[in-house]
Amino acid sequence: MLSEYSGTDEYIQDDSADMVIINHKNPQGNVMAKRIMAYDAVNDEYDMAYISTSAPMGIEHSALKLKDLGNGEYELIEEYEEEGAKKKMRHELKKSGENKVDWVIFESGKDGQDWKKVYAMDMTKKQ
Repeated sequence: MLSEYSGTDEYIQDDSADMVIINHKNPQGNVMAKRIMAYDAVNDEYDMAYISTSAPMGIEHSALKLKDLGNGEYELIEEYEEEGAKKKMRHELKKSGENKVDWVIFESGKDGQDWKKVYAMDMTKKQ
């Protein structure tokens, strides 16, 4: 089941540092979590750090492989470890306007192929 979330997501692209920052905000505008993504040229992937203000785990790390699907559509496969178990997520990104991106996240099933939609964001690039 897709969880309900009534806050906003602020997307900030720092081209000078090849970095993307996403601030997840509650309805009052307070940052509740951050995602920071930076390109790792050595491994040809993106490193991502997830920082939550309410989670006791500190900074969670993952690696994302990017695939260009064409027509402004991209797929990111995210791999990380959670409590000793390997996890996999699929991110679908689609440009929906000049400065807009639709971002949908799916979690892999037990066999690694059954994907379940868990989160969706409609983001506008902050100028």
